[in-house]
Amino acid sequence: MSIKLYKPTTPARRGMTTADYSEITAKKPLKSLLGSKKQQAGRNNSGRVTVRHRGGGVKRHYRLLNHNLAADLKLTVEEIIKASLPFVGIQFLGLMIFTLFPQLALWLPGFMN
Repeated sequence: MSIKLYKPTTPARRGMTTADYSEITAKKPLKSLLGSKKQQAGRNNSGRVTVRHRGGGVKRHYRLLNHNLAADLKLTVEEIIKASLPFVGIQFLGLMIFTLFPQLALWLPGFMN
């Protein structure tokens, strides 16, 4: 991942860098997964602008995510909890190992370097 350098147009921008995510993500999200957000700034219950200097601006969007299950798939809370138990058990086992053998937790960071 590359680093994006900014031109020093202001004193705050001089030396400013950020991570460039162009290799990881697309420039724009899929249009079919976007919904438009209604503008509300300075508007009353009938939608008219009642406060000055609050108009215009870029059109805001929010992402639509389909969290619905397939039509034939029915899950209960008990089934979700049963499915997560192995992961919770592994986390608990790791916590117990580090509690019983703290030198293992202190040895790992030195081993990574």
